[in-house]
Amino acid sequence: MQRAPAEPDGPRAPAPRVKLVRARARAGEAEPMTKGAGQSFGGSVLEERLAVGGMAEVFRARRVGAAGFSRAVVIKRILPTLCADRSFVEMFIDEANTGAQLRLSNIVAIDEFGEVDGQYFLAMELVQGVDASRLLAALVADGRALPWEVAAFVLREVLSALD
Repeated sequence: MQRAPAEPDGPRAPAPRVKLVRARARAGEAEPMTKGAGQSFGGSVLEERLAVGGMAEVFRARRVGAAGFSRAVVIKRILPTLCADRSFVEMFIDEANTGAQLRLSNIVAIDEFGEVDGQYFLAMELVQGVDASRLLAALVADGRALPWEVAAFVLREVLSALD
């Protein structure tokens, strides 16, 4: 799902310097939550664990509010085992602060940054679709390569977010 492009003549914020941290997600399909399915966390109800990395875990969730308000979101929360490690907590806080400054069509929007019982989290927009690692794994399993047109499109979209 693609949002409308930003106004071309509007003011642009300076591009922040971001340290890229790559976390390995589990291969295969999203892992349904067994323990904690339906758990309330930070104003959301966690529905499904999408990935676990070296620093955080990511869930599909539902934000709930007054008068039946409900919206699908993603919750990214620091792993419980790292909550006491100040360096990891500071990296997560830096990620939240950097992400909050970015409102571009090619970057997932951060709606909220919070803390529940010492565990920091980000609530972000849910973007429907297949992530790149699953797409590439399916192609490899079929003995195929990513078509160059698709690779060029993805590259163009990533670069436009850096502009």
